[in-house]
Amino acid sequence: MARRSSAAIQAAARKNLSRIRRQVSRMRARGYEVQPGSFLPKPTGKSGQYTARDLARLENITPERLYKEATYQTPSGEVIPGRRGREMERAAEQKRRRRQREERERQKNIWASIILNEFISRSYDWALPARKAVISWLDKMIAKKGKFATASALQDSAADGVELTRVDSYNRSLVRGFITTLTSYFPRVSERQQDQLLASFESDWPAQGEEETMYEDFVKYR
Repeated sequence: MARRSSAAIQAAARKNLSRIRRQVSRMRARGYEVQPGSFLPKPTGKSGQYTARDLARLENITPERLYKEATYQTPSGEVIPGRRGREMERAAEQKRRRRQREERERQKNIWASIILNEFISRSYDWALPARKAVISWLDKMIAKKGKFATASALQDSAADGVELTRVDSYNRSLVRGFITTLTSYFPRVSERQQDQLLASFESDWPAQGEEETMYEDFVKYR
């Protein structure tokens, strides 16, 4: 390995000194007290120059070394070793992030519940067999994909203009197409899974004659 020139060593030493000062400044802003002058190596070369050995010592002053040499004043005023202070900081940071995650999940659940409830409310305007079929599909998707993913799919489909009108809800093929289209907004749903989702729809939908009577009653009494 080629030897470093004196100029390269001095430049690297200055860079490391700047790094250490920045780290110390950040630590002091958070309640640490550290005196790097007590353990920083002095230049031992001619005319106050840093030698390769001095540079190696500077490079060995890592953040962990600084925490080891420091003390930390807790919010209550207690002075403890720097390493213990760092452990307290990490524990507090983990707790903060956990609370943030929980709050994000809570907000996502609130949003999903609003979207799902709005969708269910709209379904009361449909023919009963259609409503039963779509709500059965909805329950299965929530169980498979979760509330948030299901609500997101419903939101995306609504934005694209996918809807089932009251008149459409009396038509078997249109209801089936509506469910199939909604399912397409979920990633990685195979044709076999789609068939499974529609299995109860196929068996529960009224026979052709009953369907025609159902629609005639709708036209007559609407």
